[in-house]
Amino acid sequence: MQQEPANKASLVRERLRLEILHGRLLPGQKLNISELCGRLEVTLPAVREALSALQGEGLVELKAKKGFEVSQFSSQDFAELTQARIEIETICLRLSIASGDGAWEGRVEEALRQLLATQRYTDELPPQMNESWSDLHARLHEELASGMENRWLADTRRALFRQSERFRRLSVPMERSTRNVDEEHRSIVAAALARDTDHAVELLRQHLQATYRIVAG
Repeated sequence: MQQEPANKASLVRERLRLEILHGRLLPGQKLNISELCGRLEVTLPAVREALSALQGEGLVELKAKKGFEVSQFSSQDFAELTQARIEIETICLRLSIASGDGAWEGRVEEALRQLLATQRYTDELPPQMNESWSDLHARLHEELASGMENRWLADTRRALFRQSERFRRLSVPMERSTRNVDEEHRSIVAAALARDTDHAVELLRQHLQATYRIVAG
């Protein structure tokens, strides 16, 4: 019985995280705790704990005398986030290529196979990101970094990835057909599995910068 509040808070945290990352809760939007309790059918302590956890992730802010709201971001935020993510992701990739074994190679290959077999956009107008594709995209980047064993770098990489998802989704309606994301992923994986570290790192850097350029205009 003692685990129930923690479990509830974890579920609320994940639900709200997805709503923020998917743009259903917008930057600057006030988060009314009573409304969230009723909508999510949970207790006030569970919502408060979830919001505090999301504050730690940088997705939610606590404003003096105003309560919680979804964190806002600017073009400068995105530029700094992209710079940080490039640094961390490329370090993780270098370490993975150096330490990754056959099992790591198999995980990366399978993650790529599943991603390439999944449609990136829905058939809606305007096009929306396919959530299954987004999950598989996250998995591929996770597996590329999984050959290393530094949990501090791994946790930092995941935190930056989560934040970048908010911006990446902004790029969907602004992308041009000239960008071939599937080929970008194929090339990164091919270089990584060939242990061509410098080339793999450069391709990953270009991959992350491409999304930045689209959103930043």
